[in-house]
Formats: sequence, structure tokens, C-alpha cells
Amino acid sequence: MTPTDPTDWIKRCADRLYEQWPRADREILEDTAMDLLGSEKWRRLNPEVAAVAWLRQGVLVPQIEGVEPETVR
Repeated sequence: MTPTDPTDWIKRCADRLYEQWPRADREILEDTAMDLLGSEKWRRLNPEVAAVAWLRQGVLVPQIEGVEPETVR
């Protein structure tokens, strides 16, 4: 991927997140995009692709000590 200006990357990523969540607060989506940019895993991707890949993870729930996650079938 060609290097992208961080401000542009955040805007493009937030725009894609907004397509999924049009009622979400734009500032929260931009904060989420900034968090994604802060991770090499997402930063190396095109911002729109990073947003979709992140969304495909589904709802992330913190692991609770002593509680095993249920297997989804």
C-alpha cells in the first residue's frame, strides 16, 4: 500500500465505519479509526479494508477470569 497521510487514513476509515453505523457519533468513529491506525495490524491495510476487517471481528468481549467463552456454532 502506498503510504497515506495519517489524517487522511483516519478520515477514510471513519467514513467507512460511518457507512456501517450512520447514527454513531462521528467523533467516536474518528477515535476508533485513530486507535486502528495506532496498530501495525490495521495501519498496513488500506483504511477502508481495515475498517471492514475490524468490523468482521464482531463484538469483542473482554475475557473474564475463570469463565470459558462459549463456542459459537
